[in-house]
Amino acid sequence: MKAIFIDAENHEVRDIEINFTEEGGFDEFYAKIGHGCNFVQATYFNKTEALIVDEEGHFRDIHFGFNVNGSHLMGNGIIVGNGDREFTDTNLTAEQVREQVTFFPEKTNFTPGPWKAGKNACMTTVLDGHEGKTIYLKGSSYHIAWANAENSNGDLDFETALANAALIAAAPDMYDMLQSVLDECAICDPNFHYPGDCDLRGQIEAVLKKARGEDHE
Repeated sequence: MKAIFIDAENHEVRDIEINFTEEGGFDEFYAKIGHGCNFVQATYFNKTEALIVDEEGHFRDIHFGFNVNGSHLMGNGIIVGNGDREFTDTNLTAEQVREQVTFFPEKTNFTPGPWKAGKNACMTTVLDGHEGKTIYLKGSSYHIAWANAENSNGDLDFETALANAALIAAAPDMYDMLQSVLDECAICDPNFHYPGDCDLRGQIEAVLKKARGEDHE
């Protein structure tokens, strides 16, 4: 049976074949959706197509998913044709589905954490004549940034530089935590829709957008 796989984990949408039989039941759907799926939920993608997702995706330790038709769905999904009392070949193309789907979390270009700040990276570093703290990839000597600070007289404020370094080093962890909170917001509504009046959701999305460099104001 011709189907379309919404691979939220890799931010891809592609054509697949699903062998759906009464004997095998939904086993092949479970396997394709993956991540421990053993119950599925069928919803309408449109009037002629069904969207199959992990019924318990919001309660699993899954940190990726997709948005479609106003719903926030955890994990991967499969689209098939919705025939008369049975699934059929989908009439959609992967390109058509991709235009209607957005993935989360958004892909980022920064160096994945954890980051660390401290003298044990390369001790205190001098950059442009100012001592500062170095931020590096934990478990390696890979350099991320130097943190510096000056007081009102233009002299090095070492205590503030240390605080800046600690804040920068915590950035990847804080990004991941905010993304997790955003995922949890999805289960506030029983229909897996974002509550329209949730100010927290909008504030978190704005912060994550800023961290990805998408806020150019």
